[in-house]
Amino acid sequence: MKSVEISDELWRKLQAIRVLVDKFAGLTFETDSSYIEFLLNLAVHKVLSDILSDPDARLDVIKALFSMYPDAVVDAISRIMFEEGSEEASERVREPTSPMHT
Repeated sequence: MKSVEISDELWRKLQAIRVLVDKFAGLTFETDSSYIEFLLNLAVHKVLSDILSDPDARLDVIKALFSMYPDAVVDAISRIMFEEGSEEASERVREPTSPMHT
């Protein structure tokens, strides 16, 4: 477990907004650490969402990852898109005009 130091001002803001986070997320955090970890996870997802918001950028990242780690990328895509029982797989329908059919 790592520890970090934050300013008193940031700590005050984090504590002030905690009530809203609890209500918005529908969660109750038993410790300050679990609350801060939740916020940091949100921040990580926000940064990734911002970076990958452009569809062309997402495709470029997937292609680059495939070039570096082909087996891992194919495995991940297979699990995410086609694994039986996964919600994503049941929502995926290959269109006749998709590149796989041309």
